Amino acid sequence: MANEPTVIIRPVANWSARPPGCRILGVVIHCTTGGPDWDAALNATLSWFNNATAMASAHIVIARNGDIYESVPDERNAWHAGIVDKPPPAWLPDGNPNNWTLGVELVGDTTTPYTDEQYASLVWWIRGKMQRHGFPSTNICAHSDLYRQRGDPGGLFSWDKLRDGLND
Repeated sequence: MANEPTVIIRPVANWSARPPGCRILGVVIHCTTGGPDWDAALNATLSWFNNATAMASAHIVIARNGDIYESVPDERNAWHAGIVDKPPPAWLPDGNPNNWTLGVELVGDTTTPYTDEQYASLVWWIRGKMQRHGFPSTNICAHSDLYRQRGDPGGLFSWDKLRDGLND
């Protein structure tokens, strides 16, 4: 990425303390849904993360233009993945990914390709987190890898584009 993406701090109410002894081991990728008005989807997502009954949040939301909205600091648990209902990846110590991962929401849905700007920002952000927390690029998974009822980020998400970007 030629330039760093714009990072906008937008704190949300839905988070909890990361339990003692838990450290960041990877990333879970989600999508917001709500198109084709992607600006409305972004705003609705950030609003939802402030709704106490939602019990949902992510560490960041990446807009279609690549802007990154940081909503929960790394040191806190975002409520993005909960208790898994599939066998967790081997790199997760237990069935609650919130304790061990950072959650990313891409503004989009499972039927619309993600933008080049989103991939560039995602690669930039994950690289920084890999350096800061010391986890490998293999410790990245989809929300759908953890839950049978979830399909995000969907079949149009390019894992090759993400891997290529991280390996450049």
